Amino acid sequence: MMASNGQGCVFHLAFTVTDLDATRRFYTNVIGCDEGSIGDDWCIFDFFGHKITATLDPARAGARVVHEDPLPLRHFGIFIDTESFHTIAGRLQRDGTKFVIEPQLRGSGTDQEQWIMFTTDPSGNGLEFQSVTYPRSIFWPEEVP
Repeated sequence: MMASNGQGCVFHLAFTVTDLDATRRFYTNVIGCDEGSIGDDWCIFDFFGHKITATLDPARAGARVVHEDPLPLRHFGIFIDTESFHTIAGRLQRDGTKFVIEPQLRGSGTDQEQWIMFTTDPSGNGLEFQSVTYPRSIFWPEEVP
């Protein structure tokens, strides 16, 4: 049994893509994920220790925007350390990937300080990468000292 606080748990996310080959290249060669099992219309990736499954669906619905940034409502992401953040940012830039939010430091010197970048995969799925100074701010931003 896994701990109730989530430690030792692996999160799973299934999402749709319009081009499986482009998706496999992007998640393995650019983001740096290991590839797991592969089927005719799906592929599993190790996304920073979590399982994500891309399933081919050429007719999937579009996305809406969220917050004040032009972010796709349907998106997922990961909180990573600053070194990993900059490594992935470099890979994305070398690949010529377009950013919705360029890699940047927000809230410098505040309790909300974080590195953030937002991009999309080849199928338009939104991907958010963040590195926070105060990990508690992920769930309780108002309680950070």
